[in-house]
Amino acid sequence: MINDLKEIQKQAENKIVPKYSEDYFLYLAKLVSEKYHTGQVDKAGVDYFKGHIEHVVLGVYSKKEKTVAYLHDIVEDTEITLSDLYELEFPSDIVEAVELLTRIQNIDYQDYLNKIKCNKLAKSVKISDLKHNSDLKRLKNVTKYDKKRQDKYLKAIEFLKSKE
Repeated sequence: MINDLKEIQKQAENKIVPKYSEDYFLYLAKLVSEKYHTGQVDKAGVDYFKGHIEHVVLGVYSKKEKTVAYLHDIVEDTEITLSDLYELEFPSDIVEAVELLTRIQNIDYQDYLNKIKCNKLAKSVKISDLKHNSDLKRLKNVTKYDKKRQDKYLKAIEFLKSKE
């Protein structure tokens, strides 16, 4: 895995953007995400990178938000660790946002959202993630569980957007 990450880093370095610029980290995040989400599918059975990750990226605006969006599920759903992201020299604000977005099974969902709400990068990416996940039009067959999950996600969006 380390060799793969170094190869991805070299590929990003060869792109004609200044190393360590926002453009560089955005491109590096896209490469890492695309490589390590390969073979995964979302709840609709669609390629996870193209069907979910790229939709979340499109739902945010700044380059830093887009960088976090590419990486928002990388620790939770792949073998990549936060240490790997630091090894790739991602800025600490990016890695901290990814850490907040990484759902640990034992943590209460509301506690998880409370932590995300305090971080601007994590909050904007999570709202985009929840909007995409709550869009039932992407599913062929909608179950009661899907509707219940949609309600949970819509309430989470409302909470994250609230001033409380």
